[in-house]
Amino acid sequence: MSTIAKILGLMLAGRSVADSTPMFGRLLSGIAAVVALAILSSILAGVLVVGMIYAAYAALVAHGLEPNAAMMIMAGVIIIMTGLMVNQLFVTIRRIKHIPAQVLVRKNPLAERATKLGFAFVDGFMSQPPQAPEPKL
Repeated sequence: MSTIAKILGLMLAGRSVADSTPMFGRLLSGIAAVVALAILSSILAGVLVVGMIYAAYAALVAHGLEPNAAMMIMAGVIIIMTGLMVNQLFVTIRRIKHIPAQVLVRKNPLAERATKLGFAFVDGFMSQPPQAPEPKL
């Protein structure tokens, strides 16, 4: 169960819907504020990264590198940074896809071992017995 669902369950436990509506509104407004601050922080972080890339380019040119060579170096850095972010995005998406399965199927170690033992028994029972070699006369 997600944290938000637990919070909502605790909020609504023992209260009527009419009593909990203001708290639910405050919860939703708090979530909206967190999302807005996350978006604003992402925009500011992007501006900071762009500024750092320009500062690195200006430093390369100031130290005697040709502008085209400095531009190619910074393009390589940007491509590497983009690749790392895309990789992190795919890892995060893969992790998010597994959350419903983890929530719905809670694995009990004892039950998991018993299940594996049962499957092993059924597999062994359903397989054909090994053939004994025929005696030589």
